Amino acid sequence: MAGQAERTEGDSLAFHPTAACATELAAGAPEWVQLLPRGEVRTRPHDGRAPWRLEDPEAVIGATRALVHDLPIDYEHQTDKAAENGQPAPAAGWIKELAARDDGIHGRVAWTDKARSMLEGREYRFLSPVFQFDRKTREIKRVMRAALTNDPAIFLTAIAKREESIETVRGARDCTPPGRTRPI
Repeated sequence: MAGQAERTEGDSLAFHPTAACATELAAGAPEWVQLLPRGEVRTRPHDGRAPWRLEDPEAVIGATRALVHDLPIDYEHQTDKAAENGQPAPAAGWIKELAARDDGIHGRVAWTDKARSMLEGREYRFLSPVFQFDRKTREIKRVMRAALTNDPAIFLTAIAKREESIETVRGARDCTPPGRTRPI
């Protein structure tokens, strides 16, 4: 996926932390991670941003592929903070491939040894994508990069999860939206 991202009039960038759902699955550093859910992309109440929309994952993937380089995953959005704080922004991994699935956009990640160890040790549990979106429609246009974080804001599955039995997670698919309870 090389080159600078082009921004059109009305496009903005967003740091978009992802959040854990009530059901946590097997431990470790997954090869595939969900970057964005399809449909309305809502934040948790503490975040306060208006929801975004992901209606056409294939178009977003096409626009992202136009970058022609692997997408970096850093720690705590340091790529976006480096100019301000002067600190390095080492990669935790690289998104090598994108796929549109029924539930949104997923990325195949090649993790660094350090990040894999941190995920397995549950030092980091969440992924936070950075994307371009249209300011007027809030439609997501392109994925730019992502970060490992521990400050989730939207409702997705944690990438570093505790181990549970297969009987516990069979049939469990997604997060329960706010204000609803999940059947036991």
